[in-house]
Amino acid sequence: MSNTSSKIILTVGVTALFTAIILIAAFVGYLFFSAAPQQADVPVGPTEPMTGPASPARRAKGPVEVSADEITEITLGRSSMMTTSSATPSAFFGNINVHNLVSNSTTVTFSSDGSAKKIESGERTENGVKTYSGPSLYLANIGRDEFELLSRTLVENDFANEPDSKEIASLPASVTLTVKYATNEKVIKAGNTGKDTPEMTMILKAIDDLDRKSNWTANRK
Repeated sequence: MSNTSSKIILTVGVTALFTAIILIAAFVGYLFFSAAPQQADVPVGPTEPMTGPASPARRAKGPVEVSADEITEITLGRSSMMTTSSATPSAFFGNINVHNLVSNSTTVTFSSDGSAKKIESGERTENGVKTYSGPSLYLANIGRDEFELLSRTLVENDFANEPDSKEIASLPASVTLTVKYATNEKVIKAGNTGKDTPEMTMILKAIDDLDRKSNWTANRK
């Protein structure tokens, strides 16, 4: 074989080998990039925090201003009534009549001198026959500091400008808050369907918490 032929064959072989290497490298690169997970376009920067349902907005405070040390007495009264003649819960409030009913009422009062009293009473009528429970009187000494804390809660939640609830249905049930301060008295009708403003919700919770932790004793005559 001549030198020219040898050079041609060598050149063709080198070219073929070089081309094969390029094709193999391209194929490996294709496999690598096609197997890599694709990342969605995500905006860079701070993201909004996840939140639940929006809380009811608190109202702006009204024009009437009362200080905690002006409050002398806080009274919360609750009453309810339901039928005893129906086995269906949905009819407890709808089928009330004078022959079959049960009613209950509780009134708790906290005074600025640190004293407290609670009155509970009930009535039950079955087939026209009435039976009564109470009124039962319970007394407690909560102390002046506890009354002051409760009064502050009322002031912070602007009780003096709290309107009557818009969530009062035609149910035979009531929730009434009465606050005596200076020479005035504020009476607020709270909701009787379990819905209240954020302000009234905080006030009722504070009263109920103090009621639960008070050391009530029956007033025995």
